[in-house]
Amino acid sequence: MPYQLLRPNAEGDLQQINRASPDVDHWLNLDEVVADDNTTGIWRFGSGPSWQSDLYHIPSYTESYDLDEIIVHARVKTAGWYPKFNKPYILIKTGGTVYEYQKDMGGDYAWRNEYEKLTTNPFTGLPWTIADIASLQIGIKLSSDYGFRQDCTGSCTQLYVAVGTPGVPVLSTQAVTDISIPTATGNGNIISFDDPGGVIALANQHGHCWNTTGAPTIADDKTENGATAATGPFTSAMAGLVAGVRYYVRPYATNPVGTGYGDEVEFVAPVSPTVSADPATDVAANSSTLNGTLDADGGEACDCGFEWGETVAYGNTTSTQSKVTGETFSQAISGLTPGTLYHFRAFSTNVSGTSYGDDRTFTTAQAISRGYALSRHEL
Repeated sequence: MPYQLLRPNAEGDLQQINRASPDVDHWLNLDEVVADDNTTGIWRFGSGPSWQSDLYHIPSYTESYDLDEIIVHARVKTAGWYPKFNKPYILIKTGGTVYEYQKDMGGDYAWRNEYEKLTTNPFTGLPWTIADIASLQIGIKLSSDYGFRQDCTGSCTQLYVAVGTPGVPVLSTQAVTDISIPTATGNGNIISFDDPGGVIALANQHGHCWNTTGAPTIADDKTENGATAATGPFTSAMAGLVAGVRYYVRPYATNPVGTGYGDEVEFVAPVSPTVSADPATDVAANSSTLNGTLDADGGEACDCGFEWGETVAYGNTTSTQSKVTGETFSQAISGLTPGTLYHFRAFSTNVSGTSYGDDRTFTTAQAISRGYALSRHEL
């Protein structure tokens, strides 16, 4: 979905903003392809009218793309006392009228990419035409106070308009990892903030969406990781998953045009395993062998072992063995006290958690004293 990017190239009908760095024609501080933030820009500071505005001419539209919309982009920042009250406006002038669109900056001090998407000319109420673009001016309106103080600063470092139809973000998908019911980690990658790329410099929202039927959208369960100006890999903490259910997952990112999705991946949320302890064998005065069976692995191999001790608090844990459904496992234990009742239970662990079998017991053999052994020998 093609577009043409038009940047300021001359002063427009308003030049009110009172600071610029460097101190040259303001449009020269806003026309960069890559935003340079604190290097060049304009800002409103100090006394005088609270709000000041600049407008700028743009080059002629020379492409033949469909004029479905325009998107005006401004990279802006507010700072000082209560910046949340110092929200800048994106401006356009068309048909001799200036239209203002105030942006919600979120009350922070960071540089932010703000947009205004217009599918029709607000003066005519009709789709944009080449003649409309020829006379269009774009601009910014900044303030230095919020009512009774004048120590805020509204700044702008980049301004341009995209004409045509920029597209939605482009993403790729990786497999879901760290599945541990009821949570899992979604993995995705933002390749571009728009298609074919270059107009839009951030996603307003991104994350992962999922459902149990396929082709999930942001109308389904989703994470909301917030706005991002960084392409590349990202993860999402998925929650509320149910064991044994098949889930379909896609990463998503939303820009002013709409929402783009990566490919769909699927996984089955594992079920907790079931395990049981079998009777102990080779029971001697100081040792024994504990036995168990993995009755169901929940869909993947499990680590199986035993807890044991003189009470149901156990207190001792054996090493584990990797097993699947129907396999048995055993562990020899030693250092036991003769003639003592011991408790043990089997356990098995997979990504959904750890399950335990019922308690079992055995009693070690009595120790035979040397004197008793000799007397038996004499007989």
